Amino acid sequence: IKMSYNLLLELLEKAGRSGEYEVKKGSEPMQYANTYNESEGVDFIIQCAKKASPEQPLFVIGIGAATNLACAILKAPEIIPNVRYVFHCRSEETWPVRSVQFNVYGDIIAAKTLLESEVPLVWFDTGTNLYASYEETKLRLEPKGKLGKYLHDYRDRDPYYARSDKGFFDMADFVFLLDPDACKSEIVDAPEMTRYMYFEHTHRYGQMLRVYEVDLQKSWDIFYDSVDNLNSIQ
Repeated sequence: IKMSYNLLLELLEKAGRSGEYEVKKGSEPMQYANTYNESEGVDFIIQCAKKASPEQPLFVIGIGAATNLACAILKAPEIIPNVRYVFHCRSEETWPVRSVQFNVYGDIIAAKTLLESEVPLVWFDTGTNLYASYEETKLRLEPKGKLGKYLHDYRDRDPYYARSDKGFFDMADFVFLLDPDACKSEIVDAPEMTRYMYFEHTHRYGQMLRVYEVDLQKSWDIFYDSVDNLNSIQ
């Protein structure tokens, strides 16, 4: 939690946006079903959701464990009509049998909570293909101002980050919101999930939107254009 919090502050500073956005620390993983953990992040989701409405909902993207998302709707179930949850659970190769994914494993109870709740849910089940070589980001990203250089140089922090097969999976969730046509999706019945991350298709919990494919070229074009737009208004 502390590492994620500090990295967000660092990223905002490099983007020239320090102090413009609130950054909150989230919850420790859930230990028991239907028992939420308190945190600043949970309260912030609730606070923002109460300002939204079913007609103008709050989109909440979960690119880590589902803890904060699950705890928010357990603590304040009245926000459910006002939110749309996008949970990055990329494990498309094992659907519909199982979810073998780091974010799900990080808090299985929280993921189960989302699937078994009434919250409008986007089960974001793709992004594995979002690769970019070190040479590409050096050419296309490093020259794009302070932020571009920071993002490319971040790849030097670990040999794995510099590999050509290093995926930038979470970027896909934001591509989906910015350009839904860059993704393919389907409406499916929300499954139950066991503590071992296997799906049970009991058809008890309504439906969800499962995003199962994202366009590689469109994703990177949107990303590079976004960095350019940010630089142009600094």
